[in-house]
Amino acid sequence: MTDNGNVFTLRPEETVDAEAATWLVRLDRGDLSDAERQELRRWLAADARHVVALKSNMSVWEDFDELARDLVLLRETPPQAGRRHRRSMFVPIVWALSGIAVVSLTALALLPGLFADRVPEDFKVVLETGLAEHKTVPLPDASEASLNSDTLAEIEYTAEKRHVRLIRGEARFRIAHDPNRAFAVLANGRIIEAVGTAFVVRIDNGETLVSVSEGRVRVAATHDVAGSGDPFDVVGTSGAGRRILHSGEELVFAAAQTEVEVREYDPSAFERRLAWTEGRMIFDGEPLHEVIAEFARHSEITIELSKPSIADLQVTGNFVLGDVEAFLEAIEIAQGIKAERLADDRVLLAAAAE
Repeated sequence: MTDNGNVFTLRPEETVDAEAATWLVRLDRGDLSDAERQELRRWLAADARHVVALKSNMSVWEDFDELARDLVLLRETPPQAGRRHRRSMFVPIVWALSGIAVVSLTALALLPGLFADRVPEDFKVVLETGLAEHKTVPLPDASEASLNSDTLAEIEYTAEKRHVRLIRGEARFRIAHDPNRAFAVLANGRIIEAVGTAFVVRIDNGETLVSVSEGRVRVAATHDVAGSGDPFDVVGTSGAGRRILHSGEELVFAAAQTEVEVREYDPSAFERRLAWTEGRMIFDGEPLHEVIAEFARHSEITIELSKPSIADLQVTGNFVLGDVEAFLEAIEIAQGIKAERLADDRVLLAAAAE
């Protein structure tokens, strides 16, 4: 009974959980209308249990995503000895999960006929993606290039070479082995040379990150070949300035930087960084300022902070690529942050107490 004598019925927890699960599906869908967002705000404000239930369902959802990924791999890879019975107990779940996990993935933009009318040894193509767009392009030698948001790359093959100029953005390459033609990428004044491997090159704010997930690559500065007008002349040469990266290693360099250090990367963090290949953005405790910087790569909306003190708040979430609105909803719920719309393309984040 309320203070004014009105009687209300406390809804059972099952109903609250069911409503929370419904909202989570709608949030994960990534296309809430303005009316739906207002409805969600009213639902959260109506009962303190709603926020708790939504957070709880988010946690379960993440567990389901992990199971679904494991089970998809189970269909592709024979189970290892000693794990067959433990894994098989989850098989009946995969199809139930697939309706949840798979529907939330953005389909890759496969272009199998792109080079159908070209001779594999001789072609040149320019590939470009817009904001929040990504695509995976098969190359004629069975290699593959995946482009992240706002990326521009020029690819040229001849009978003697396989060259890529990464002008901006981020690309993942899966390279088919060819002993007669090394595969080389020019990015930010350095050549990344690979044979039969997989690696990622990312240009961001004047720095370039090279990460190797399979095989190895060699990184060399283009000025290592004196008097050469073609930066790719460094391919296949030897010198003291070269750095070899193996699987699980990466390096960061700026254009004018002479010395670079090879380091190991965290495999789980690397997998999260590559979530864009599936149309997702995944964070697991990254500081707010890094998350904002990542969204800036996929959206024209600028996110500002009212105070530096909230820049290091940790963010965990799984979002559709570039879905700023879903991110703002999540940060308000999870961190008590207030999002104020300053303009159509500007948002200010502030602590709720401000």
